[in-house]
Amino acid sequence: MIAKLKLLILFSLFTIGLNAQNSIKDYNEIVDSLYSVFNESGKPGCAIAVVKEGKIVYQKCFGLSDLEHQIPITSSTLFGLASVSKQFTGYGISILIQEKRINPNLEIAKYLQNENKLWESIQVRNLIHHTSGIWDWPYLFLASGHTFNDVATHQNIYKIIKSQSNLNFQTGSEFQYCSSNYVLLGQLISNVTDTSYFDWIYQNVFMPVGMQETVCQRNSGELINNRAYGYLYENFKYNRTTDNISPQGTGSIYSNLTDMTSWTKYLLSEYSKKTPVIINMLETDTLNDGEVAPYAYGLMKRGNDCYWHDGVFQGFRNIIILYPEQNIGLVLLSNSGSNYIMRSAFTIAEMFVKDSVPREQIINYKKLFKEESQKKEDNTELVYLQNVNDFNGIFLNTELLITYRIHVKKDSLFAENSIERILLKPIEGKSDQFNSSKLLLGDFIFERNESGKVIELVIKQKRGNIIRFGKIEEE
Repeated sequence: MIAKLKLLILFSLFTIGLNAQNSIKDYNEIVDSLYSVFNESGKPGCAIAVVKEGKIVYQKCFGLSDLEHQIPITSSTLFGLASVSKQFTGYGISILIQEKRINPNLEIAKYLQNENKLWESIQVRNLIHHTSGIWDWPYLFLASGHTFNDVATHQNIYKIIKSQSNLNFQTGSEFQYCSSNYVLLGQLISNVTDTSYFDWIYQNVFMPVGMQETVCQRNSGELINNRAYGYLYENFKYNRTTDNISPQGTGSIYSNLTDMTSWTKYLLSEYSKKTPVIINMLETDTLNDGEVAPYAYGLMKRGNDCYWHDGVFQGFRNIIILYPEQNIGLVLLSNSGSNYIMRSAFTIAEMFVKDSVPREQIINYKKLFKEESQKKEDNTELVYLQNVNDFNGIFLNTELLITYRIHVKKDSLFAENSIERILLKPIEGKSDQFNSSKLLLGDFIFERNESGKVIELVIKQKRGNIIRFGKIEEE
């Protein structure tokens, strides 16, 4: 009887193991089928890995890193991480807090040489958790007439941030994701350690983790070997982008699947050991009214046990997703410019976490991937609800010294700054409100006085920036 029982237990364990292996194999085939669309001729693609209990259970690359030279993506291909880089800054800040070199409850003016009076009321933790109220520099950069093809050094960006004379909202009253916060944290690391941000991060973050192939782009002209180029699908073809922006603390880092998988395994392993630096790194904060700000140290919090961050810039679409309690993580790096690839990553991660296949979602993403690389020209006729000539004029923001000329050409409304002309598309059902055809710039809203005359232009940007322009001249 005992012998039969032992045999039954062994058989059950074997069956469970076999089912688990088949499950992983099935999942891998599903991931293959989802992203294989990027292996079609002449397409950029992605590199993806899934880590479970310290082991890589899936790792594969799809598509090309360089369309011109037909170079395939490999696990060594370097991608511009964009805002995924924020977690390295967050980890660095957590180290310095544990070493008592930074106090998160002190005002940032104590660490940043008091270069702006507003900083006297903003604490370090407000930067960490995006509750500072500081304006987001990329939107100010675009609103001032620049494009992301222009060159902007860390010093240029830092100047934009420190020249602000008012806040977007009262410090601590709101959560508003803002890259300016992590540029300042990068500068804070440099000031506290008396070394360059990139040198300190390399020695104290990348090297201990074994991320030996990860590099920092210190200026726009720096040569990066074995890199992927970012691509956007426009005008019926893929167009290569440029990366001329070099902010410290929130970007300018290139890494590959090998190193980012090592980083993922490291974070999950250190969490399982309850290492103070990691435990602190995953802490969120509360707003003035007691509500939770869902942002830890360079990582967004989703639900009870999911931390993640994406990075979007000039065709690069990257994401890291962590489930610390379940010891599962996913990394996806992409140069395809796809609007859906990061959303699909959550579907894949949850498949491994929940141990179930979301077949309908997989089918839908396959369809979306194909459709977005076959986009047709939008010939929809613009229908304006009012006389567009009402908006003609010159509008000025006196704080930023930005000017927009609003004018009509061929029955369409345009906003023109010192660099380019931007088509304004009417927002359906909303009078005097228009979508900017320029990514990230925001909505253009015109305000009238009691007699119905347009007197002000308001640019309302996606991350909460509200920039007001007074009308100074009729067109």
